[in-house]
Amino acid sequence: MGGTASALPSSDASTTANRSTEVAAVASNVIDLVRAFAKAKVRMMQDAEHDVDRAAHLLLRSIESNGAMRVSGLAASVGSDVSTVSRQVSALVKEGLLERRADPGDSRASLLVPTNAGRAVIARHDQIRAAFFERVLADWDVDELRHFARLLERFGDSYQRALTPEPSDQDTNATTSWPPSDRPTKSGGIVR
Repeated sequence: MGGTASALPSSDASTTANRSTEVAAVASNVIDLVRAFAKAKVRMMQDAEHDVDRAAHLLLRSIESNGAMRVSGLAASVGSDVSTVSRQVSALVKEGLLERRADPGDSRASLLVPTNAGRAVIARHDQIRAAFFERVLADWDVDELRHFARLLERFGDSYQRALTPEPSDQDTNATTSWPPSDRPTKSGGIVR
């Protein structure tokens, strides 16, 4: 009654503290996982017969997944600048993993497509990755795998949304809206 702001009820304060603790634990586990992924990536690259670096593999994978594209489209799809991607593409073309084909819609431009050798590199990396994750998840049952895949997809979607600036409904000059609004995931669920 002395004009001071009322404190959060103890159950709300404890829920907030528990949530903060759990969010910190998730963040710590993600950092540990990123470090483990870096180690695993080195190991998988050593196991691969054709040793393309991570960036080159990302370019090959993007073209294989999205279809033939121009260098500018490839740069946009991997979130890099055109000059960097252009240098990487030149190396992949020289190695025989990508080829340039005339763009039927614009004779001045070319489209990038993986060669048979490029597709073989992608396939080999896929086999190595699948075998590795099979070992990692060997003692998980199908329900656990399904549940984890849904949660991981939800986490990935939330992570991507947090990186994407959104106009705020409150302030048209703001570059982001926090927290992000509810959105459907790729599998149709709602991310909150």
